[in-house]
Amino acid sequence: MRLFLREWAMSGRLGKRWAKQTINHAPKTYNQLMDQVMSENDFYQKIVQPGLKTAEKFIRSGYVNAAGLSKQTILNRRKKRLSELSSQYFINLKEGFQTIKNNVKNGQSKYAKSTAKYLLPFTGRRGIGKGLGPLAAGWLTGDTKIKRFLARTDKIIKGEPVLITAPEKAGRFRKALINQIIHSGTVIMRAMDMSEYVKELLHKGLHVDSELTNILEDTLIDENKAINNLVNSYQQKIFKPFKPGGNSPRLGSRHRGVGTVASHIDFFVEEIFNESKWQWETKLGLEIQVAR
Repeated sequence: MRLFLREWAMSGRLGKRWAKQTINHAPKTYNQLMDQVMSENDFYQKIVQPGLKTAEKFIRSGYVNAAGLSKQTILNRRKKRLSELSSQYFINLKEGFQTIKNNVKNGQSKYAKSTAKYLLPFTGRRGIGKGLGPLAAGWLTGDTKIKRFLARTDKIIKGEPVLITAPEKAGRFRKALINQIIHSGTVIMRAMDMSEYVKELLHKGLHVDSELTNILEDTLIDENKAINNLVNSYQQKIFKPFKPGGNSPRLGSRHRGVGTVASHIDFFVEEIFNESKWQWETKLGLEIQVAR
């Protein structure tokens, strides 16, 4: 199954309701995020280490980039950058939620637009539709009603929703998967923005750090691995293990192709023609395949 990002604009009335609910639910949301990554050591183990291991696999021995950096130098810089993020993660998270509580009413229009772009496509909302998180969780927990919420651009290649975990674990799995997709999707959306900014700088002939030129692909690789690892920790053994990109050598690539043997749940980026605007647009999607 292939799902494409939902794009919803928030009305003024919805923005007011969103502002009230956001303030009321901020503590719960903050605690949910803290449950996922509870300490700097947790951040290092769940985010930094998997990212480094994945990057190491995709840089061949003896590789030297255009800036003259060796494989080890690139990995060391990446490790330093990710490690620095861990020390700021909890500070930024706490400050961010404090900002929501203090300023959301005054800035609801601006924040509503940001929420519509970076959060709603993955969470969904009553009265609008389901986001990619609930859709994916429903598909992998055997919820056949989920098909009612598919959009015109979504596509079921083959198969039906299927419960891939033990029934008694379905609730925990659903919650964990939704949280992971929301987190990963938001991170990837930010990387897409940064990638476009980098392209603009390069087009102007300006210097860009070599690590930023592949930020979108690197982010897709890291986040897809995190999602598939999560699913593997819950899945029953009758299903083939979930692997990022199926059997493709490039994780997160648009060339993975449905029909590969391995199970996978991956974000991907693809060029889609928008008939209403009569132009090509870069779209983020989520592909799910379950193999026995």
